[in-house]
Amino acid sequence: MIARQIAFRHFPHIDKDAASHFGCHIGLIGEHLVAARLISWGYNTIVVGNNLPYDLITEVGHQTVRIQVKSKLGGNGDSWTFDLTPSSAGRTKDGPNRYARTDFHLAALVVLRMGYVSFTASAARSFEVRIPTARMLDPDYERHQFEALLFDVGALSKEQFHALRGHVGAPGPDHT
Repeated sequence: MIARQIAFRHFPHIDKDAASHFGCHIGLIGEHLVAARLISWGYNTIVVGNNLPYDLITEVGHQTVRIQVKSKLGGNGDSWTFDLTPSSAGRTKDGPNRYARTDFHLAALVVLRMGYVSFTASAARSFEVRIPTARMLDPDYERHQFEALLFDVGALSKEQFHALRGHVGAPGPDHT
């Protein structure tokens, strides 16, 4: 326990050895960061236990949205690649298991050093994440991205989506 506390003293700026050794803790930090964001946006969210193909559940109206979280510390570059396959616990002798398309509704890709979360509903296995300039200019960028995806997966109606955006009656969703 003391070793982890020493290694994480300057989190998220920890060395690669500590990051490798305490990888599950980095995942937990990412999960709780995403949960905190969703809660601050008004969504009831809980972090669920291990051995499930999703990390969070969020209430959206009368629906439950399952979210898989993948976290990286990040580096000095401006893009990060995320592999959307189960962790080492989900590996078989033939290689990594794949998530089924129905295992979760959304994925949250977290760059911890930047405090950035990117959401996706794509079934792709690999993602490259870049922090968009729009995020720097719009403090609600991540929330808008999340809510647009909720509309895309059918968790929000058009009316609910527009009510959240504050412009009821406007034309279709804007994914910016």
